[in-house]
Amino acid sequence: MNGSPLVLLVATLLFVSLALMVAPGVSAAQTVVTIVPVGSFPDGIGVTTNTNHDFQVAEKILGSSAWIVAEGSTGEGFETFILIQNPNGTPAPTAVAFATEDGIQTGTQLVIPPLSRTTLRLSDFMPDEWSISTLVASEVPVVVERSMYWNRNQADYPYEMMSGHADLGLPAPMSTGFKMNAPANRKTDQYFPEGSTAGFDTWILLFNPMQTEAKAKVTLMDTTGPVLTQDVTVGPLSRQTVHLNKLLPDANEVAAEVESETFLVAERSMYWDPEASARQPYQMTGGHATSGSPFAARDWYLAEGSTGGGFETYVLLQNPGDTEASVEAAFMTDKGKADQASFTMPPGSRSTLKVSDHVPDTFQVSTSITSDKPVVAERSMYWDRNETSEPWAMKDGHSCVGTTGTSKTWMISEGSTGAGFDTFVLITNTEDREAKATVTFMTDSGPVKPMDIKVGANSRCTLRVSDYLPNTFQVSTLIEGDSALVVERSMYWDTRAVSSEGNFPARPYECIGGHSANGMDP
Repeated sequence: MNGSPLVLLVATLLFVSLALMVAPGVSAAQTVVTIVPVGSFPDGIGVTTNTNHDFQVAEKILGSSAWIVAEGSTGEGFETFILIQNPNGTPAPTAVAFATEDGIQTGTQLVIPPLSRTTLRLSDFMPDEWSISTLVASEVPVVVERSMYWNRNQADYPYEMMSGHADLGLPAPMSTGFKMNAPANRKTDQYFPEGSTAGFDTWILLFNPMQTEAKAKVTLMDTTGPVLTQDVTVGPLSRQTVHLNKLLPDANEVAAEVESETFLVAERSMYWDPEASARQPYQMTGGHATSGSPFAARDWYLAEGSTGGGFETYVLLQNPGDTEASVEAAFMTDKGKADQASFTMPPGSRSTLKVSDHVPDTFQVSTSITSDKPVVAERSMYWDRNETSEPWAMKDGHSCVGTTGTSKTWMISEGSTGAGFDTFVLITNTEDREAKATVTFMTDSGPVKPMDIKVGANSRCTLRVSDYLPNTFQVSTLIEGDSALVVERSMYWDTRAVSSEGNFPARPYECIGGHSANGMDP
């Protein structure tokens, strides 16, 4: 593009910046993506127009203007999708770039209509690439999620594939006016309570958004405390993987902590199969993934959970501190408060709660965690336990790190009720009074008429999206309540369960695949 741009929108992804440049006579839909060199804006990154007026961020916005997604692959049997929701009332000019082990790669650009959902298939841009991280920058705040499926070598569509996992992206913080000073030395700690190398294949995915290499230390913990540390170097603007099975083989319970002196983004992926040691991840029966928690906390909430039918649910806890932690878990169902459990955790250790030991044969179970010392909580679900009692032998599962707070507003990017997909929105009301909420579904063609729901005090509510919006491939969700809520999303798929009329009568725990992710609160 020649000449001075009429508008320069710069949204920083920490040290990586994407610019949307619109020249005279060029529409927003023809936005050109460029990578702005670090150091171009020594006083911070901002959004400016030809009138020298900064865009102002509303007091309450829905979404974030910059996102990082560490995990992604299009190599061999993997297929990866980036789901972008615009929950706001104006179009969102958006730039997307990709990072591999070789650094930043060519991206793309698009305009997302208001109150709608858009899907990017990474193999359309980065085919046959094993390690891909994604960077998203938008003029209007959006919500970004990542979904991965396998084995595409044996299927054409995601809902035909044997398994998959998903995760909410990492919002990059912005201040008023979209300005953010690049952190010169931003130390990061990230925690992963879940992990196993006995029948499972566990990986930590690291993305370095800095222009200098990142030196990290990975510490592995079991039920007794820390057992191993490993130093890792991640090149500038690139992605790296750490295979825990090579560091600590045949370990049933493994938590991980990733420490870095500079900013680093991390996710964890797990795969399993009765023949895991002889197979590649994309050949395995099941898998799940989640981002790391950037902190430990005394309170955690997990909206999803089930012990009914063929489901088995575990709550994984990590105590990264150097003192013992006293922990209490409280379980909630669609009927209100249920059982409680109390226990202690040694310093630097991992603990596991099997939820069916406390709330058996219950389809809707949420969990809250309270501790006298900061800990980290995650939830993993597996199915079908009617066929086997060992999680590593079950057909699939999903997992999600907990949330540390409640909110009246939640957004969910991913969702589908098309073909073989079945999507559920899980809502927990943590207060002692009934909650009222408005639910709005958003598709690729815009929003659907909102509906009102009620969630009982201290209870869990489940919405099956296909009951309200059937046969729709792209569905995002906005939930606005009058009290404190916690929200997750779960998706299941199986073409064998689809009738000739396009209905989806199968039970989720009978499906071949599934994944889940937290909603995002403003």
